[in-house]
Amino acid sequence: MKYDWYQTPHSIIIEVYFKGACNDDVRVVIDSEQLIVEIKDDKFELRLYAPCSTPSYSITPLKVVLELQKLCAEPWKSLERTDDNNSAHPVRSKWSDINVEEDDGDEREKQDVNEFFKKIYQQGDENTRRAMRKSMEESGGTVLSTNWSDVGSRKVERKQ
Repeated sequence: MKYDWYQTPHSIIIEVYFKGACNDDVRVVIDSEQLIVEIKDDKFELRLYAPCSTPSYSITPLKVVLELQKLCAEPWKSLERTDDNNSAHPVRSKWSDINVEEDDGDEREKQDVNEFFKKIYQQGDENTRRAMRKSMEESGGTVLSTNWSDVGSRKVERKQ
């Protein structure tokens, strides 16, 4: 079966193309990160990139449209999880969990830097927050950027 998909910040939309399906012909099952769509005698099955909630779906004469709610509102790199992206699930960063190393080890300075990052994140627009999340996640915590036009179109490399 052919399919297409796109995403919004909070959902994944999958369009499975099948001519002549009706309500009685369609069965949709989502179990953890596995999606199964059965239409008549055909079966569409894939491992989702990340966990989703139970889908809602609609049926038209040419396709079945599924809408799955993301459990984490981060962008997906692909619809299907592969061995290459298995460990790359979207992860939310908590600024309080990030270790900031200081040469002098002064606890007050660490708190000030952490508060500074929190303030930038909280007061920034959506593109600033996206840039901060993406740069931290892709670099493994070694790069922090607030410039979405820079990091939005490329992979942020880990700095040594």
